[in-house]
Amino acid sequence: MSTTTRLLAAATLFICSVANADLYTGHIASLEWKTHSSDVVLLVSVDSRSSDRPTVKLVSVFSRPGDLVTDAESIAESWKPPAQKENEWPYRKGWRPDGEWLLFVRKWEASEPAIDHVAYLENPLQASWMSSVNARGQLLVDKQAILDVVKSRLSNGDRLTTRQRMARRLVDKDAQPADNNSEFDTILKTVEPWFGGFQVPADISIWDMPIDDRTFDEDLWIQSITVPADESYRDPLMAYWTNYLEESGTSPSHLKPDYPIFALVNYPGQQTEQLLVRLNTVDHLKFDAKLALEYLRFYEPNFDEQDQKLVGSWVLTMKTERFQLDLLNDHQLIVHRQPVPFPHPSKDEREWFAKGRWNLHHGRLYLMAKSLRLSTMKQFIHQEARLPALDQMAIEEVGSDEITFDTGRLLKRATKPIETVESSGN
Repeated sequence: MSTTTRLLAAATLFICSVANADLYTGHIASLEWKTHSSDVVLLVSVDSRSSDRPTVKLVSVFSRPGDLVTDAESIAESWKPPAQKENEWPYRKGWRPDGEWLLFVRKWEASEPAIDHVAYLENPLQASWMSSVNARGQLLVDKQAILDVVKSRLSNGDRLTTRQRMARRLVDKDAQPADNNSEFDTILKTVEPWFGGFQVPADISIWDMPIDDRTFDEDLWIQSITVPADESYRDPLMAYWTNYLEESGTSPSHLKPDYPIFALVNYPGQQTEQLLVRLNTVDHLKFDAKLALEYLRFYEPNFDEQDQKLVGSWVLTMKTERFQLDLLNDHQLIVHRQPVPFPHPSKDEREWFAKGRWNLHHGRLYLMAKSLRLSTMKQFIHQEARLPALDQMAIEEVGSDEITFDTGRLLKRATKPIETVESSGN
């Protein structure tokens, strides 16, 4: 079972356990993540005693150095505090949302600002969704301690990149891209939501917590938190999976969320890839490890001068087969494979075309094609193509007419690109 599947299964267990019982949240966002993933944080006060509609007043604005916030007051006034509904659990009778709150605001392109997270400062020992837990898994109850975390996280100026923002929106806004059954879409759809932040184990449990009429009737049981993918989590993440491999496959309790394999994509490098190669040998981890490894090798954000040198059509001739590889500008790959001799090969040999991705990565040429069309078929099928293992050799020289590898094997420039191949997919 993949890490992702286990997390979903654990969440389902938590949800199913709350019937006629208290709410066991299982997972919440850390205070650092709420702040890091926001554009601005507003401190507001709520008073619901004097009118039918609670009055929300802006108290203070917390932002990153150099950021200008001009619409804080209108955002605060547009926020609707949680309202007590008759017989609604888990609110205690007569509960009011009065007091100070933190509102964590994101500003999405071409849309109104969204308040994705909140924290209740009047009584931080409160219902889980409005509590404040730091990235070390500690439940904070002191107002100043909470504000200190927020201010510290904003002061360093770090924020989500554009790439991370779009990836996180899949999770936080409950939006998913259309599924057209493409293996390439599977890589992006599965891996990218882990960019910028991920879940780590936590151990927070508070039982029978109501202390007065203002407190919700909710026990807290939190087993994981979302944290920003900063350098402080690189070593714990690497150590967790290294130790896992060294423990001869002994797995943690299925009720305790693991450090997710997909979180490793936040820390690219040869050490990470070597670890993923090892994880790819463990049966129940293969799916996650392989997707994470393919993402790191084929979806680098930059297309640099070295990549540009490889763009074009190349031919590799071997004893029993001939490959033409068209390396396109956007890391797209088209492959034509012919058995040798051609057109009269052995009955077990087939001619085929394939489409995929290529990338020059750590001095090696990586090829991936999962969309295959046999010469006898009219459409591409989602099947992995067997490509030459060029990534097992280092590139020594890229010339105008040939590419030389450390083994002496050559890719020679083709006279013309592969003819346009009609496709029903990627």
